[in-house]
Parts: sequence; structure tokens; C-alpha cells
Amino acid sequence: MIDGAKAEATTLMNSLRLRWGTERFAVAGFSDYVDFAYKLYQPLTGDVEAVQTAINGLGLAHGGDAPEAYGRMMFESYSDPSVGWNDGAQRYLIIFGDSYPHDPDAGRDGELGTPDDIALDEVLSTLTAQEITLIYVADPGVVGDFSLLSQWDDWAKTVEGTTIRCTGP
Repeated sequence: MIDGAKAEATTLMNSLRLRWGTERFAVAGFSDYVDFAYKLYQPLTGDVEAVQTAINGLGLAHGGDAPEAYGRMMFESYSDPSVGWNDGAQRYLIIFGDSYPHDPDAGRDGELGTPDDIALDEVLSTLTAQEITLIYVADPGVVGDFSLLSQWDDWAKTVEGTTIRCTGP
């Protein structure tokens, strides 16, 4: 999936910009607390080349277990001021993934059972309040039985989002 993003990102961004012309894009990554829970590689920008460069630098992390820090990624999409949302902008959070979130997530301190733990229902509620639409793009190799896809579809629908099953190799 990362290789597909590297190959197709510029085409996709340019297609969107032809339609509206004001889009900005960012790149963030997440894995698990063993590797890194969240990292902003490129804040929102209209510079397609800078975004492509950030995407080209992505690599696969493996985490320490099956669930990943999705809750943390969603939390940071509205909590990290470095992301750089414009007031009043339409906001989309597109997550490419192959697993499910920790619930609760350990939060910024990386330790479960502390005050900054992140509950999935609270994160989804805040995404709605912040008017951020969630789009989850699922890895076809991992979600072949569709059970994970159904869970993500339910979560995305709570924020008027959607789930897409990637059709590429």
C-alpha cells in the first residue's frame, strides 16, 4: 500500500487540485508505541512536491502487536497544532491501514492507565465536532475476510466517513 501511495500520490493530488484548486495535503504516520505512535512528516501545504517527498520517505513499521495507534493518529489530527488546518476548511483524514486501534490508546505519554489515555468513542466524537471526515483505506491482503473492514466501516460512519477496500496489488 505504501508503494502504491508513492506511485500515485502526485496524480491524485493534482487531480483534486484541478477540481477545486485550494487543497492542501499533509503526511503523518503511525504504528505502535514500540516503533512510534505518531509522526507528522509534512504539515498541510499546497506544495505537491513536498508532500510527495514526505510520502517517498515512508517505510513500514511493525508495531509490537496486532492493534496499532489509530486512536492516537486520529487524536493528533485535531490536537497537533503543527498539522496546520485552516479555519473553516473542509477537513478529511484519510488513513491507510491494515489493522484495528488500541482502545483505549496509551496517549502521548505512551503508558496505559494514565490521564491522557485516548478512548476510541471520544476520538470519533471529537472528529465529528471538529468536522473532520474519516476515510479508511484498507489493505486488501489483511482484510480479505471483510470483518476488519466492517468494523472500520462502522467507525467511519459515526463521523459521516467511509471505508474503502484498496484494489491494487
